[in-house]
Amino acid sequence: MAQSVGVCYGLLGDNLPPPSEVVNLYKSNNIGLLRLYFPNQTVFDALRGSGIGVLLGTTNEDLQSIASSNDAAANWVQTNVRAYWPDVEFRHIAVGNEVIPGQFAQYVLPAMQNIYNALGDDLRGQIKVSTSVHMGVIGVSYPPSQVNARYIYNCVCNGISDYIF
Repeated sequence: MAQSVGVCYGLLGDNLPPPSEVVNLYKSNNIGLLRLYFPNQTVFDALRGSGIGVLLGTTNEDLQSIASSNDAAANWVQTNVRAYWPDVEFRHIAVGNEVIPGQFAQYVLPAMQNIYNALGDDLRGQIKVSTSVHMGVIGVSYPPSQVNARYIYNCVCNGISDYIF
């Protein structure tokens, strides 16, 4: 299966096909990567054994508890990753969705650290932990030479870049 194409799989809508049909659609079109914005056990069950790589997101509402509690992070990883691994091929965990900048931004880095630690030695090398940043923080995006990367690094990422790299 080709691993160069990925598609976001949204679950908020009407008349959505069941997850098993979506997984078959991905496979029949050689879509090898799937982004899931929040955990969904029915989708995980459909993904078992599919070979599709998954980028799984945490909900923004979970950030504060995950950031402030190792136990909450461990429970999240146990419930949403370990319970399905290795049958579901998790490749990345996106901690929060476009919350930087915003009210939940302060929780992103500690939540990333707690999720990373909760993965344990056996999964840390196989599942990357990151976040997504709203593209509006870039301001001017074209030409690329006009992007104010220093602003993004200093004001927006709050140490996340240092942690990831």
